[in-house]
Amino acid sequence: MAGLDLKHTAFHSLVGLYIIWAVIFAVLLGLATINAFGDNNPEIGGALLAWICLNFFTGAALFIVIRIFRSKPVLTKFIRLSFIILGTAAIVLLALISLKK
Repeated sequence: MAGLDLKHTAFHSLVGLYIIWAVIFAVLLGLATINAFGDNNPEIGGALLAWICLNFFTGAALFIVIRIFRSKPVLTKFIRLSFIILGTAAIVLLALISLKK
């Protein structure tokens, strides 16, 4: 068996982490939306806003590191598009929640 290419393994590990992050971040945005526009719980609302900010910066760090690898154009296009969509959704949601208060 040939040796593992560490750069290739690291890239796929980071992409896997990014996909897990994207799903968790989308669920977190959904929870914040339900909390803000449905059953408003102020204790959870503050924690959700902090988690959204923290997760956004975590996703941005993953996005930047994945961009350093410059691998397959289709995969980087998917990652860039998903990050733009989730980032825009987060910023819009945070703006709507702050305007609602």
